[in-house]
Amino acid sequence: MDVEQRRAKFEHLMEEKKSKACEAKQKAVADTIEQSRSEPTKWRFIVVRVQMALGRFRYRIGPFDGLLDEKTRRAPREYQAYNVLSPTGRYKQKVWK
Repeated sequence: MDVEQRRAKFEHLMEEKKSKACEAKQKAVADTIEQSRSEPTKWRFIVVRVQMALGRFRYRIGPFDGLLDEKTRRAPREYQAYNVLSPTGRYKQKVWK
């Protein structure tokens, strides 16, 4: 095996490792979100973070209050439609990548 083949193999292995780590992180985030729905304080914290992210993208969602109101529900649909994604309006980790 020459140097170029070794380098290519190494890069492939690193990409595979990053992909697995990313999948694990996404699963952990999804699990945290599901668990937090039963705990109002944690749920509001997550909603505030989503509102802040949407605010950074210049979506007008009102105050960062942690309430899942109509503006907060509409914003991900607009984001998804603008980025040629299926406009489900659901808050999923892969949407924000």
